[in-house]
Amino acid sequence: MEFWILFAMVVAGLGLFPSIFLKNEENIFAICLLVVLIFISGFRYQIGWDYSNYERLFYTQGDLLEGYIEPSFIFLITFLKEFGFSAQMMFFVYTVLTLLLVYFAAKYYTNRPALFMSIYALIPYLFWNSMGNIRNYLAVAILFWGSRFLAENKFFLYMIIVAAATSVHTSASVFFILAPLLKFKYSLKVHILLSSLCFILSVGGISFFLMSQLFNFFDVKYAQYLLSSLSTSLGIENVLISTTLWILALFLLMKEYQKTQSDPRIVLIANMATFSFVAMEFFYFSYELERIRDYGFPFFIASLIIILDKHISMRFSKEITALCVAFMVVVFLLFVNMFGNNIDGKTSQVLSAGNIYYEFNFELQEK
Repeated sequence: MEFWILFAMVVAGLGLFPSIFLKNEENIFAICLLVVLIFISGFRYQIGWDYSNYERLFYTQGDLLEGYIEPSFIFLITFLKEFGFSAQMMFFVYTVLTLLLVYFAAKYYTNRPALFMSIYALIPYLFWNSMGNIRNYLAVAILFWGSRFLAENKFFLYMIIVAAATSVHTSASVFFILAPLLKFKYSLKVHILLSSLCFILSVGGISFFLMSQLFNFFDVKYAQYLLSSLSTSLGIENVLISTTLWILALFLLMKEYQKTQSDPRIVLIANMATFSFVAMEFFYFSYELERIRDYGFPFFIASLIIILDKHISMRFSKEITALCVAFMVVVFLLFVNMFGNNIDGKTSQVLSAGNIYYEFNFELQEK
């Protein structure tokens, strides 16, 4: 646990320092944070729930994985093994790609990329989950970076980005359908009504019934797996943080409505935040289905930072920013401690499941 306390302090310091003392040096600190995160994630050993599973997949013969996992993953591990690289290089490659895309997207959406990267690392489920669900979170990063094309009305380019993300993780394919809907500016009433409707459907068990009927009708492959993988991720801290950040995103959208010309980036941020919040509600019953909400998580952070940057009085801006980061540090450490004491992790035969004891692995080449 000591390692993660030090990690949280370093990340918080690098994110806060330019916001409080050297605002003109924001990008330098953002790059420093990027390097730190790549180093920590890229050279980790047995950190991330599915680390051991991916290590096993790396050493599985490629043709045995066909139909089980995306071809892009099979191509990558085949390429790496051909040149004598180890499974650790696979984790390093996924880490570099994911964090670089997040960094460039943060620069597009906010003026405070260091603060963004800091909160990205500290808020539960983003950086931490990217060390376990490596394919899922690379797809999240690809769509987060590529969403600029949707904001700029370059629809064809965005479709190419969705295709690229889908080749990494099939869950991204939902954006082939959602893309046209995410472009438009909706009233606050629409956002709130949609969320309320999904809440009613989930509480009444109707969402589970609808999805089970839909899967049966279309004879969806792995339907039983998708419906039976009960979600255990909706802890109270997740619900509270997601709800708070969604409300902040709507507040940001409300501020945009007061302008004669709305920023399309803000409209997209609000739409993606509502999508994530609605997905959390509607797919509460399935961890595998619920994970599509992850695609909206980076937009939550963007809305928080824009509010801190533009809609908080300069007199209190530094203090409130420091309080937000301090809160994230506390939540992160509580989350890591909870992760380490997870009963499923303790009873699992998978070495990395629930593991929080950090070790470095610099063996990128097979011995």
